[in-house]
Formats: sequence, structure tokens, C-alpha cells
Amino acid sequence: GTPTHRYLEYKITGLEGGVRTVLAPSGQAAITMAMLTLLKGGDRVLIPDSVYGPVRDFAGNELGALGVEAVFYDPLNLATLEQLIDSRTRLVWVESPGSVTMEVQDIPAIVAMAHARGALVGCDNTWATPLYFRPLDHGADLVVEALSKHFSGHSDILMGSVTVRDDALGYKLK
Repeated sequence: GTPTHRYLEYKITGLEGGVRTVLAPSGQAAITMAMLTLLKGGDRVLIPDSVYGPVRDFAGNELGALGVEAVFYDPLNLATLEQLIDSRTRLVWVESPGSVTMEVQDIPAIVAMAHARGALVGCDNTWATPLYFRPLDHGADLVVEALSKHFSGHSDILMGSVTVRDDALGYKLK
């Protein structure tokens, strides 16, 4: 809550093209915060099969214990993904480029599918950073960065961020 903290949030918000950024202790904490804010028992989240390992563990264990169904999908198979989005799907998670496999997902197509069924789209953009790709400009509802990676030079800090394009979602995260 310091002025320096607020200024960093402000600068990241500008880089991402969003309306509000919330900082977290790590990239994983930012993802966890976003999912716990958006999901409740009975909901469904779709996550790419190649997602960062700790996110897979969190989704399968902690979200599962809360009654949230986590379904893992092939990040490059849009036809299958479209079939998986149902009335309980609240969030479609994308990770582009993927953490291990570096595939690039078709974010505008995924956003169109998800929004048509009332689901939000969250993007882990750690590897591209807003310097190379801005998910909010392509319709994603929120973007997460592990600031421990490219933002800080991979060795100096442990921090994450969540940036949103909607004020109401930003206040809910805060």
C-alpha cells in the first residue's frame, strides 16, 4: 500500500492497456488470487493441458476441494475447447506462449467462444510480456504476469500482477 507499490501498479496498468492492476507475492499467487476471486463451488474452469505445473496442482487439488471442476484442454485444438465450454464454465484460462511447450494460442478466437457463453478469459502472459503481446487488447478480461521473470530480469524479485480491463473486476480482485 505504499506510494511506490501504487506507482508500480499504475505503470503495469499502462503497459498492459488495462484499468487496474493488483500486485501479488508471486506469479503463482496472482493466478491463485484471480481464480479464487472468480470461481466458486459448482463452477468450471478450463485450463490448457500444458499449463505451468503449480497451476495444474492448484486447480486439481485446491480448486477441486472447493467444488470447482478444473478441465484441462489441448491448447491448440479450438474445436474441442469450444465443446468443453458449458453453462457452468466461468473462466477459460490461456497461457500463451505456453510455459513448457511455447505454443501460441488463438486468443481472439478463444475470447469469442468464451464470451459467447458468458465465460471470462484470463491469460498468463509471463513469457510474452506486454512488450510483445497485450491480451486485453485482444479481448481477454484479465492478464497475469509473473514479474519475477522478464519484468525483473529473472533474479531480483518475487512478485506477480493481475491487470483487468473492467473496473468492477478490479475492485473485486482488490
